[in-house]
Amino acid sequence: MEITNNPGDFLKQFIALLEREKEALIHNEGAVIQSIVAEKHVFIEWFPTFDFQQDADNEVEALVDTIRHLQETNLLLTKQALDYQEAVMEALSKGVKKAGKTYSKSGQQTGLTQASILNQSL
Repeated sequence: MEITNNPGDFLKQFIALLEREKEALIHNEGAVIQSIVAEKHVFIEWFPTFDFQQDADNEVEALVDTIRHLQETNLLLTKQALDYQEAVMEALSKGVKKAGKTYSKSGQQTGLTQASILNQSL
């Protein structure tokens, strides 16, 4: 990835990266998200090298506003994915029953309760 020297073009490159991240989050593409996070680290290192105050015109302000909106959207998509994963794990774990002991204290064999991933009770 080649970083441009123009602050406006730099922000446009970052917006394109955020758009790719948004699509990867929507399609649940973990490997793509991981590579995008690495690319975002490169951008974070480059941000301090630009003087956005010098070029603070309407275009730069609009680009920064777009970045803020995309970051918020991507954060919400990430939270939604995590909440979904937690809900699935909770639903699966509620259905799993612990197996009983195979022998009681008196040495008698006890029956095992069936372990099941899904809760079959109604």
